[in-house]
Amino acid sequence: MTDETTDLFYSCTLCQILCAQPCLCHQPERTGLCGAYNWMDCKAAFEINPTGPNQPVQKGDMIDTKLGQWKGVNDFVFKASRQKIDHYNFYSLVYDPMTTCGCCECIAAVLPMCNG
Repeated sequence: MTDETTDLFYSCTLCQILCAQPCLCHQPERTGLCGAYNWMDCKAAFEINPTGPNQPVQKGDMIDTKLGQWKGVNDFVFKASRQKIDHYNFYSLVYDPMTTCGCCECIAAVLPMCNG
């Protein structure tokens, strides 16, 4: 399963217990920034508790294929952040990366210029 083969991502607003702004969308190809949840965890959590912090988010139209930005995700982020954040990029740690509460376990990245 890849980001391109699904129309749904899943929200995670668990970090809002600690901080006001974080609102993530989990996609199939990556573990969440917290290191605790992935797309399948959020899907299962939604099926168990449909009113909980993990809700389906329609990706919507692709805005930027390189940085990983979708219209539906931006709409969710704007609403879930109480209009503080209007977009973020899934595939960038430099340009408008996903929000987080700062309690991340680790961040994994590939640096093409370093071949690693």
